[in-house]
Amino acid sequence: MRIMKSNLLIYIATTIFLATIMPLCIYGQNPGHIKENPAYIWAEAFSQTKEQVSESAYKGLVTKLSGRVSIHSNPNINRELLNSYKKDIAGNCRQIFTKDKKSGYGLLLYIHRDSIDNIFNGRRSKIKEMLSMSESALDLLQIDIALRNLAWAEILLQSIPQPQAMAYRSRNGKISSAKDWVQ
Repeated sequence: MRIMKSNLLIYIATTIFLATIMPLCIYGQNPGHIKENPAYIWAEAFSQTKEQVSESAYKGLVTKLSGRVSIHSNPNINRELLNSYKKDIAGNCRQIFTKDKKSGYGLLLYIHRDSIDNIFNGRRSKIKEMLSMSESALDLLQIDIALRNLAWAEILLQSIPQPQAMAYRSRNGKISSAKDWVQ
């Protein structure tokens, strides 16, 4: 009898737990809710082939994401930054594919805003790492390596929101703007 009561309590607790998280699971997969939810950035595309629809949706999402940051005025650097977003997005986004006889394939590609913040935080870490490597190279009088790392840090610095607010602490403990450090 005791075993039945404990099994019943486990069953009830599991049912209550699943009932509370189920709306969250359904909410994340409903295209209408995703589009309405400001926590997501999304893009939608339609095409006759999976490759075309995927490429169009990624371009749309990259375009929306790049609107959040100031991009470099040099077209070559701008293209590289957008490509780096595409790679970062691919690892962090979710997608919903649809197939219709008339319109072909549809794709809703979406990413949570927290994931975007994580992408930018990863870039900030990479910038600090490059500045540190540049500082080490300067100590060893490896000017070419120092300049290369400073150039890459400067490019990445232009791909994050509010680059002027990012600080870097050098080995001697001096804190300065990362933007000032690369210039």
